[in-house]
Amino acid sequence: MKQALLLAGLTLGVSCGRPSVQPTNRGDLQLSLDGGTPTQEVTYDFGAVPLGQTRSLVVTATNVGKDTLTLTRLTLEGSDTGAFFVRGELGDVLPNASTTATVTFGPVRSGSQATRLIFEHDADAPRPAANLSGSGQ
Repeated sequence: MKQALLLAGLTLGVSCGRPSVQPTNRGDLQLSLDGGTPTQEVTYDFGAVPLGQTRSLVVTATNVGKDTLTLTRLTLEGSDTGAFFVRGELGDVLPNASTTATVTFGPVRSGSQATRLIFEHDADAPRPAANLSGSGQ
Protein backbone atom coordinates (compact mmCIF):
# COMPACT_ATOMS: atom_id res chain seq x y z
CA MET A 1 0.00 0.00 0.00
CA LYS A 2 1.37 3.41 -0.95
CA GLN A 3 0.36 6.61 0.83
CA ALA A 4 1.14 10.24 0.07
CA LEU A 5 1.72 13.01 2.57
CA LEU A 6 1.29 16.67 1.61
CA LEU A 7 3.60 18.91 3.64
CA ALA A 8 4.14 22.59 2.84
CA GLY A 9 3.40 22.01 -0.84
CA LEU A 10 5.62 18.93 -1.11
CA THR A 11 4.26 15.48 -1.71
CA LEU A 12 6.15 12.67 -0.04
CA GLY A 13 5.48 9.06 -0.94
CA VAL A 14 5.49 6.55 1.86
CA SER A 15 5.46 2.83 1.20
CA CYS A 16 3.69 0.57 3.63
CA GLY A 17 4.33 -3.12 3.68
CA ARG A 18 7.11 -5.12 2.03
CA PRO A 19 9.60 -3.41 -0.25
CA SER A 20 9.37 -4.39 -3.91
CA VAL A 21 11.93 -6.96 -4.95
CA GLN A 22 13.23 -7.11 -8.49
CA PRO A 23 13.55 -10.71 -9.67
CA THR A 24 16.90 -11.79 -11.08
CA ASN A 25 17.71 -14.54 -13.52
CA ARG A 26 21.11 -16.04 -12.87
CA GLY A 27 21.15 -18.05 -16.07
CA ASP A 28 24.34 -17.67 -18.10
CA LEU A 29 24.45 -18.84 -21.71
CA GLN A 30 27.87 -19.63 -23.15
CA LEU A 31 28.90 -20.97 -26.55
CA SER A 32 31.20 -23.70 -27.79
CA LEU A 33 32.27 -25.23 -31.10
CA ASP A 34 33.08 -28.91 -31.63
CA GLY A 35 32.85 -29.82 -27.94
CA GLY A 36 35.20 -27.04 -26.81
CA THR A 37 35.01 -25.23 -23.49
CA PRO A 38 31.97 -22.91 -23.25
CA THR A 39 32.86 -19.22 -23.46
CA GLN A 40 31.08 -15.89 -23.91
CA GLU A 41 32.30 -15.39 -27.48
CA VAL A 42 33.48 -17.76 -30.22
CA THR A 43 35.02 -17.11 -33.63
CA TYR A 44 34.81 -19.32 -36.70
CA ASP A 45 36.04 -18.95 -40.29
CA PHE A 46 34.16 -21.02 -42.87
CA GLY A 47 37.12 -20.60 -45.25
CA ALA A 48 36.76 -20.30 -49.01
CA VAL A 49 33.38 -21.53 -50.29
CA PRO A 50 32.57 -21.57 -54.03
CA LEU A 51 29.63 -19.39 -55.08
CA GLY A 52 26.47 -21.51 -55.25
CA GLN A 53 27.68 -23.88 -52.50
CA THR A 54 27.25 -23.82 -48.71
CA ARG A 55 29.09 -24.90 -45.59
CA SER A 56 27.47 -25.40 -42.15
CA LEU A 57 28.53 -25.15 -38.52
CA VAL A 58 26.81 -26.23 -35.30
CA VAL A 59 27.14 -23.83 -32.37
CA THR A 60 26.30 -25.26 -28.95
CA ALA A 61 24.82 -22.92 -26.34
CA THR A 62 25.06 -24.17 -22.74
CA ASN A 63 23.41 -22.62 -19.69
CA VAL A 64 26.27 -22.57 -17.16
CA GLY A 65 24.23 -20.45 -14.72
CA LYS A 66 22.04 -21.32 -11.74
CA ASP A 67 18.60 -20.50 -13.20
CA THR A 68 16.63 -21.54 -16.25
CA LEU A 69 16.84 -18.95 -19.00
CA THR A 70 14.74 -18.51 -22.11
CA LEU A 71 16.47 -18.22 -25.46
CA THR A 72 14.28 -15.63 -27.16
CA ARG A 73 15.94 -14.93 -30.52
CA LEU A 74 18.92 -15.70 -32.74
CA THR A 75 20.02 -12.49 -34.47
CA LEU A 76 22.53 -11.95 -37.28
CA GLU A 77 24.22 -8.52 -37.25
CA GLY A 78 26.47 -6.85 -39.79
CA SER A 79 26.55 -5.90 -43.44
CA ASP A 80 26.90 -9.45 -44.82
CA THR A 81 23.95 -11.09 -43.07
CA GLY A 82 22.48 -12.22 -46.41
CA ALA A 83 25.29 -14.75 -46.81
CA PHE A 84 24.55 -16.47 -43.48
CA PHE A 85 21.47 -18.42 -42.38
CA VAL A 86 20.73 -19.60 -38.86
CA ARG A 87 18.36 -22.29 -37.64
CA GLY A 88 17.83 -23.22 -34.00
CA GLU A 89 15.23 -23.84 -31.34
CA LEU A 90 14.12 -21.09 -29.01
CA GLY A 91 12.74 -21.64 -25.52
CA ASP A 92 13.83 -22.63 -22.04
CA VAL A 93 17.37 -23.84 -21.36
CA LEU A 94 17.74 -25.45 -17.94
CA PRO A 95 20.94 -25.08 -15.88
CA ASN A 96 23.69 -27.36 -17.29
CA ALA A 97 21.57 -28.07 -20.39
CA SER A 98 22.43 -27.16 -23.97
CA THR A 99 20.75 -26.27 -27.22
CA THR A 100 22.22 -25.87 -30.69
CA ALA A 101 22.01 -23.50 -33.61
CA THR A 102 23.11 -24.42 -37.12
CA VAL A 103 24.69 -21.64 -39.14
CA THR A 104 25.07 -22.02 -42.90
CA PHE A 105 27.36 -19.87 -44.99
CA GLY A 106 26.34 -19.46 -48.62
CA PRO A 107 28.43 -16.68 -50.16
CA VAL A 108 26.48 -14.18 -52.26
CA ARG A 109 29.56 -12.64 -53.88
CA SER A 110 33.30 -13.17 -54.19
CA GLY A 111 35.49 -11.98 -51.34
CA SER A 112 35.34 -11.80 -47.57
CA GLN A 113 31.99 -11.81 -45.78
CA ALA A 114 31.27 -11.70 -42.05
CA THR A 115 28.46 -11.54 -39.52
CA ARG A 116 27.90 -11.74 -35.78
CA LEU A 117 25.36 -14.24 -34.40
CA ILE A 118 23.82 -13.03 -31.13
CA PHE A 119 22.02 -15.43 -28.77
CA GLU A 120 19.37 -13.26 -27.11
CA HIS A 121 17.89 -14.44 -23.80
CA ASP A 122 16.05 -13.21 -20.70
CA ALA A 123 18.82 -13.74 -18.13
CA ASP A 124 20.81 -10.96 -16.46
CA ALA A 125 24.08 -12.22 -18.01
CA PRO A 126 25.55 -10.76 -21.23
CA ARG A 127 24.34 -12.12 -24.57
CA PRO A 128 26.93 -14.49 -26.08
CA ALA A 129 28.02 -14.06 -29.68
CA ALA A 130 29.62 -16.01 -32.50
CA ASN A 131 31.84 -14.01 -34.86
CA LEU A 132 31.56 -15.72 -38.24
CA SER A 133 33.40 -15.14 -41.48
CA GLY A 134 34.01 -16.80 -44.80
CA SER A 135 35.06 -16.01 -48.31
CA GLY A 136 33.18 -16.50 -51.55
CA GLN A 137 35.17 -17.69 -54.54
